[in-house]
Amino acid sequence: MSNQNTDLLKELGVSHHQFQVLFNNLPQGVALCKIVTDEKEAPVDFIHLEVNPTYEEILGLTRKQLGKKFGDFYSEFRENTAQWLNAYGKVALTGVPEHFEIYRRQGGKYFQVYAYSLKKGYFVSVIMDITEQKRSVAQEIAERRKTELDLKESVEKYQYLVKHAPAGIYEIDFNGPKFISVNEVMCQILGYSEQELLAKNPFDLLYDESRKRFQEIITKILNGKKVDDSVEFHVKTKDGHGIWAFLNVKLAYKDGNPEGAFVIAHDITASKKAQQELIFAEKRYRRLYETTQDGIMARDLKGRVIDCNTAYANMLGYTKKELKRLSVQDLLPEKWHEQRETVVNKVLETGRSILFEREYKRKDGSIFPASVRTWRLTDEKGKLVGIWSIVRDITEQKTHQKDLENHAGILEKIIDDRTKQLKDTERLAAIGQTAGMVGHDLRNPLQTVIGELYLAKSEVESLPVSEQKTSLQESIRTIEEQAIYMDKIVSDLQAFVKPVKLDKQIIDLKQLVSSVLETVAIPENIQVETLVESEVNQANADPQLFKRVLINLVTNAVQAMPDGGKLTVTLQSNREGQVSVTVNDTGIGIPDEIKPQIFTPLFTTKSRGQGFGLAVCKRVMEAHGGTITFQSTAGKGAKFTIVFPAN
Repeated sequence: MSNQNTDLLKELGVSHHQFQVLFNNLPQGVALCKIVTDEKEAPVDFIHLEVNPTYEEILGLTRKQLGKKFGDFYSEFRENTAQWLNAYGKVALTGVPEHFEIYRRQGGKYFQVYAYSLKKGYFVSVIMDITEQKRSVAQEIAERRKTELDLKESVEKYQYLVKHAPAGIYEIDFNGPKFISVNEVMCQILGYSEQELLAKNPFDLLYDESRKRFQEIITKILNGKKVDDSVEFHVKTKDGHGIWAFLNVKLAYKDGNPEGAFVIAHDITASKKAQQELIFAEKRYRRLYETTQDGIMARDLKGRVIDCNTAYANMLGYTKKELKRLSVQDLLPEKWHEQRETVVNKVLETGRSILFEREYKRKDGSIFPASVRTWRLTDEKGKLVGIWSIVRDITEQKTHQKDLENHAGILEKIIDDRTKQLKDTERLAAIGQTAGMVGHDLRNPLQTVIGELYLAKSEVESLPVSEQKTSLQESIRTIEEQAIYMDKIVSDLQAFVKPVKLDKQIIDLKQLVSSVLETVAIPENIQVETLVESEVNQANADPQLFKRVLINLVTNAVQAMPDGGKLTVTLQSNREGQVSVTVNDTGIGIPDEIKPQIFTPLFTTKSRGQGFGLAVCKRVMEAHGGTITFQSTAGKGAKFTIVFPAN
């Protein structure tokens, strides 16, 4: 199309692209023409400015004849000048549409001509073959009306599609640069009115990186390089939040240079966001895939490794590269090969995952048991390509299982022992009643003895220094120690026979431990160390009962080191909100044969003692919602640990 015709189309409000689409798709011959008049403005001829292929075929025109007077080369026009000029002249000069018929001797065909004006002096001529229609008047009328409606409908459909298409559609002129047209959807996407957009520079709506990319595309085009006509751009909206748009761009050229573009825009902000979320999800999946402690492995249908995570490679002692060169048989002891085939076939046939156990062989030749979950592996189209497996090393689990089996026998023995203990219940109950009465009857005279000792001790202190005074002081000290020991026996008896009632208070653990260490007589040949975590401070407990527990444990530790040693008391806390106190000695330790009876009432290895101390400690700690445990090796000391909730 000539520059003059292009300018005319723009002046008529029809873009080159719009006009070209109509011309190339209509089955009728269509021509854009200009009327030629004399000095009196009477029509004398007309010139074809542009025609479509159908029109060329009907009239036998060539592209070289465009722009020339029609009468100069078309003899049939000269023979029917009045009919042609009257109709076309009227249309072009008055704007009133006309239609008429013409007959071409060459080919013996009739044609219906419809003419309408776009601008004074110009007209559009639509010609259709009506030879067959002439045989029937009714058919002729129907076809003529259909032609008119098709033409009108084509234009209306185009305008409707542009206006109401679900995508933004616009045209831009690079010379402005400016918008030539925009549809309603484009206005809605950007938040501007049509008038606002037509007044804007299209490139001002692009963010810097998108504007730079557009300039790079234009540069490539000018250099003769091929570029993709579908591009993503980041576009500014009126409210400033911006969108991502996918643009299908059809460039319009002039003299070989792009002068504008017809653009279809799709808002892909939501899909862009979804794509980013998918990328983040993929990263999270990949991080989980690589950091999980379970081995994850994918094999193809031939048993070759497609992919695996680091845990799987480490579990077997190979690198990922080495594993891809090995078959599954290389990683399994021979006795498991048949099982592997059975499992794979069942998974592939049923489509269900299977959980089973097998053994694997490491690179160093060692064997380990594993729990395996296997299911089918498909590609993005659902095609079966292999199997997935999650492999977990269950060596530790198997060890625990074996330990449980070993403990089963021990449990049977414990049940027998408990049965025997139940038979001793009545005896213990009777002992308890007796202990309660003895404790009550001894407590009052014992308190009297302790009181008299205190007075005697004061009177002896007032005597002058002498050998007799020293002897009396030693005697009083011995009596006092025995009285305190008797009081402890009475306290243990009473604590054992009566229910434990707690009077919980907030206690300072460090202060309580210090008080206990001051209360218990500790020989000089025993080194004492207290270890306290900075976080450990207070706890909710019965101060008297808790102190009695610690006194018992410290006393036992001191008595276990007759030749001296080291006593360590440790305070700790854990994440579960529990406090632990550990009493550790380097004494004679506890023989294995008596460990099961260590907390049994009336059991003792001491020449002096009734065996209530540790039993009472256990009852008190259980009343606090805690536990008391111990570890000991004969000849290497013992460690008792109490654990209870801090609150």
